[in-house]
Amino acid sequence: MAESDQKKLLKESGYSQTAIRYFLGREHVGQLADATTTVSYKGPCGDSMEFMLKIDGDRIAEIRFQAIGCAASFASGEALSRMVEGMNLEDAEHVTEQDVLNHLGGLPDEKVHCAKLAIRTFRRSLYDYLLKSETATRPTL
Repeated sequence: MAESDQKKLLKESGYSQTAIRYFLGREHVGQLADATTTVSYKGPCGDSMEFMLKIDGDRIAEIRFQAIGCAASFASGEALSRMVEGMNLEDAEHVTEQDVLNHLGGLPDEKVHCAKLAIRTFRRSLYDYLLKSETATRPTL
């Protein structure tokens, strides 16, 4: 399918221009060979996501993700990646599903859960790092 056809279909389905741009651009999709932590999570909808973080001190120096899912999963993963790259760990831990949705300019109602998938997977990645470095107690997810 041509990119112009994809854009038209996504727009007609209720995706914002930002969500469409992030889905098609996918700047943060891929592998991160020297990742400090890598965690995968499969959501209740069947989509799955994996975040790879490179932590430098108390900052997220680099982030990549992969997903098996719909356009909203990729757009949400891309939005979250753009939001937290360069952020300190404490601030990144407080990014919410609503923050991702706001950054995207919304998603179709039936796709809002994809922002939650991105947040849950990302938080599990952060907690994995923190637990391995013994700087945090067992998190509640």
